[in-house]
Amino acid sequence: AKRSQLSLAGNGDPIMPTLKCVLALGLILASASPIAAQSGHSVSFVGAPWTSGSSSQGFYHAFICIATKLTSGIKEDCYGFYPAQAAKAAIGGPGKINGLDIRRIDAGSVATGYIDITVDQRRKIFAQIDEWSKKEYDLTDQNCIDFVDAIAAMLGVKRPSRIPTQKPVDYIQKLKSLNGI
Repeated sequence: AKRSQLSLAGNGDPIMPTLKCVLALGLILASASPIAAQSGHSVSFVGAPWTSGSSSQGFYHAFICIATKLTSGIKEDCYGFYPAQAAKAAIGGPGKINGLDIRRIDAGSVATGYIDITVDQRRKIFAQIDEWSKKEYDLTDQNCIDFVDAIAAMLGVKRPSRIPTQKPVDYIQKLKSLNGI
């Protein structure tokens, strides 16, 4: 009886290169996924440009998105720091964290790749969100970019220098470049 040539020994069998390619492709796809960490959590930093399409999007903005792996897929929640009263954005006042930022992601937005985080880091991010919800908003000194910068600092991400007139998209592009993400 003739024996089958199928073997995984790697000794010149024709199936081995194909199997190696399939395994390599699987690893590439897994690493490109927003969730590659064993914790099932990751974070991305996003900058949105001035958008005049609707009244709810007519401003620059920076925010974070936290992705969580669920059995049904990936859940993504985004958070940014805003003035509690939009009319007082230029003069400052109470701030608030808004969880509706995912609507701001469009073709003009700039986002970093996902950074894997631990369960403890995720907990610390939510503690920062709670802390920032109690802060005063100041357009040049304590704004959405400063919130994103504080999260990046807490995670140990290399951060660009901050200047009062910096735009969110510029900050995020520099953050991406400094960290290769």
